[in-house]
Amino acid sequence: LANKVPHRDRVVVLRAPFAGSPAEVFKTEWRFGGMTFTEKGAVLATVRRSTAWVDPETRLWNRALLDNLRYGAAGPAVPLPAVIEGAELRRVIERLPNGLQTRLGEGGALVSGGEGQRVRLGRALSRPDVRLAILDEPFRGLDRKHRQSLMAGVRRAWANATLLCITHDVAETLAFDRVLVVHDGRVVEDGAPSELAQAAESRYRSLLDAELIMEDVAFDVARRLQDHAAAAN
Repeated sequence: LANKVPHRDRVVVLRAPFAGSPAEVFKTEWRFGGMTFTEKGAVLATVRRSTAWVDPETRLWNRALLDNLRYGAAGPAVPLPAVIEGAELRRVIERLPNGLQTRLGEGGALVSGGEGQRVRLGRALSRPDVRLAILDEPFRGLDRKHRQSLMAGVRRAWANATLLCITHDVAETLAFDRVLVVHDGRVVEDGAPSELAQAAESRYRSLLDAELIMEDVAFDVARRLQDHAAAAN
């Protein structure tokens, strides 16, 4: 059966740890407000123009930052100030020697990993008339506060589009309308995050609990290191 996502829904696809490549999510057929993805995950030509895809593997070119942002935008692009604000690029532009006209180097070597993620987001935000936005681990490597800020901007920018986010970050899924848990290329759970989190035998709940435990451990380690550094001084 096809996985149907109504128009303007906010859906997150949660991949279990080490679940493999993003293509696994599209092993089955998906329909988004009448737009269809094929069994192998290729976007049909008829929906390419209205789909924005944010992927950390998207290539950055040795061209000006402005050219990288406008790359692939069909027709009149979204106004540049809105793109810069939505992708939080103002400080990046101010740091670069020639601002928007700065060449980014081969593979975007002149920007950091986190800055490159924001450039990729800005490129997607430049696309006009988006009906479907797919975010595949869009803010990988950024801290949680920054990820939440960028996601809030994404929701505003694509308020009238269907939003599909693919992630391993369980806590980030709590703000979505619907979560699909994918394991071995199959959707094993489907429901509202609040409902799945309360189900005793839920795979989603076990993933959420495990992530919270890991965060507690990381916080405790950081606190111990700070205490040790303070004692040494």
